[in-house]
Amino acid sequence: MKPFAAFARFATVAVFGHALWCASALAAPQPEATWSPAGSLTTPRHLHTATLLSDGRVLVAGGQIDCCQTATDSAEIYDPTTGTWTITGSMKQARAGHSAVRLLDGRVLVVGGTESPDAEIYDPATSGWTRVDGPNTTRFNFTLTLLPSGNVLVAGGAAAFVSAFASAELFDPVTATWRATNSMVEARVAPTATLMSNGKVLVAGGLELTENIELPIELQSAEIYDPSSGTWTKTTSPNRSYLSPTAVALGNGRPLVLGDVGDTEYYDPQTATWTITGTRATGHQGYAAAVLASGDVLVAGGYDAMTTEYVAGTESYDQNSGSWTTLAPLITARSDASATTLANGDVLVVGGLGMVAGKRSLIARAEILRSSTPVAIGPAYTGAWYDPAQSGHGLFVEVLPGNQILVAWFAFAPNGGQAWFYGVGAYAGNTATVSAVDQPSGGRWIPNFDPAAITHNAWGSLKLTFADCNHGRVDFASTLGYGSGSMSLTRLTQPAGLQCP
Repeated sequence: MKPFAAFARFATVAVFGHALWCASALAAPQPEATWSPAGSLTTPRHLHTATLLSDGRVLVAGGQIDCCQTATDSAEIYDPTTGTWTITGSMKQARAGHSAVRLLDGRVLVVGGTESPDAEIYDPATSGWTRVDGPNTTRFNFTLTLLPSGNVLVAGGAAAFVSAFASAELFDPVTATWRATNSMVEARVAPTATLMSNGKVLVAGGLELTENIELPIELQSAEIYDPSSGTWTKTTSPNRSYLSPTAVALGNGRPLVLGDVGDTEYYDPQTATWTITGTRATGHQGYAAAVLASGDVLVAGGYDAMTTEYVAGTESYDQNSGSWTTLAPLITARSDASATTLANGDVLVVGGLGMVAGKRSLIARAEILRSSTPVAIGPAYTGAWYDPAQSGHGLFVEVLPGNQILVAWFAFAPNGGQAWFYGVGAYAGNTATVSAVDQPSGGRWIPNFDPAAITHNAWGSLKLTFADCNHGRVDFASTLGYGSGSMSLTRLTQPAGLQCP
């Protein structure tokens, strides 16, 4: 972990002493869990990207906004602490079918799409986008993988669905430049790519283009990229080829490949072998997949080509038993949606195509699968909290008896200089309100300290809303020139002996 600014060092060492990182036990959604509404997108869309930000919010960007393949440059944010959607800065270019990955510094890299071969980066601190160069080779249906080094690997793809590429490139987020790395063993369009626990990348399947553009060949092969040497090595082949496969990394480090017909198999990097495992109850296209906090996998929705119907069914894959379990269905049957596992283990499904009032339409409604009981503030919420995008200031929270809570904010005044303000309020459920926040002034350092010289200035009010034991949000309204607004919160420290539930 990189050293934080003054607040992080002070919070960890000086105030809370024996501080511990909170590692909540996040359970996977259970079969009896049900889906509940999670608000609606401001713009219905599909073929978009959904990226979990460092502060626990979700960035949804681009996609098609009608059934005529019109792409959008719009983007919006889902805040799980409030369950609301908010428009954020628009991309520099309309995109659909693009790829996105969160960089190590918390920014989000978006590459490609039907409308543009270039790339851009979203900064949560400014809610703005910055255009950067795209890969040196214009391509679509490629893989995009964040490496442990912080670089991003782009591999394969095609140009205008005419020629497949074996080439690969690396993006350096520090310099915002691309450079070539060694090419794959085989040219591939729309393969899967999975970062394994050993830091290497498994690329499997994909299509080999032929002279007959309508009859591409499904590749039944796989290869591994080693970032330390920049080389590709062929490995054993999957037991079968897959049309439009999805690959995810299980919690046990094994890449799991999912097909459209329900077949599933995993790759063991230690033995370089593939094993066919449980089969889904329903095989369909356009499903959404997410790795759960437990390391298991959730598959939701899709489209059944045999019945021409949209699917609401969901299933979970148990990495230990290799079996699938049917879960409660989605509220709205949909395909080409996104599924995102939130910081607290809940799963958010957004957008897609479905039937609305008997007509094929884009879906605006979002829904969420709860992984645990509702959040409730308790002693374990005591600790230091901050916004990773604004390290250098933050809040100290102490949960007191009688549903009382003490909040102190170490910050900086609008005109410069350090500032402290604090107050005691009440909490209920996942929300705490401090209606009388005080900013003292007039005090002096010992031996000249005089309590009579201190003036208690009414600063304003604070409201804290927690998504879980590690993430939340503070809304503030000041009467002393600090204005009003909000800031996302992430836990920095937790005193020893106070464990998250």
